[in-house]
Amino acid sequence: MSNEPVPVKASIRPFSNAATVRLPSRTRTGYVRTIERELAGDIAVMQAIKQRVAVAGQCDRELVAFSSSLSIELAGSLYEREDEITDPRLKGYAQALTNHYLELHSRHQFGYYSVGAQQLAEQVGRPFSPPPGPEERRSWWKRAFGGPDE
Repeated sequence: MSNEPVPVKASIRPFSNAATVRLPSRTRTGYVRTIERELAGDIAVMQAIKQRVAVAGQCDRELVAFSSSLSIELAGSLYEREDEITDPRLKGYAQALTNHYLELHSRHQFGYYSVGAQQLAEQVGRPFSPPPGPEERRSWWKRAFGGPDE
């Protein structure tokens, strides 16, 4: 090994992947190795967050497209049924009913979208580390006789 440092580019782009980070070729201390491991972990977390956000954005776009296609199909079928009515006495009732159904459907679709978007946000914000394990249970003797918690 030589004591000559390997050139490092000034931009942040080389640090976007831990495998491409170029470090000096000299012997590193334990402290420096710890910093490097923490940097690699931070980079992995940032990449995972970026992937989660990209997937969530794609899911959001698909949710909006699906929701709008359902709304368009419903509106088309309701207006076709309304156009089939020839009796002028029923025409006004059919128009009011169609408008009511479309308003109700749009409220429901917005509610479905809100729930879907909230679930996506929960998935994106989910921690990467596993949840903490269950706390150690007190022994039978401590539970039975009220021993002090340690």
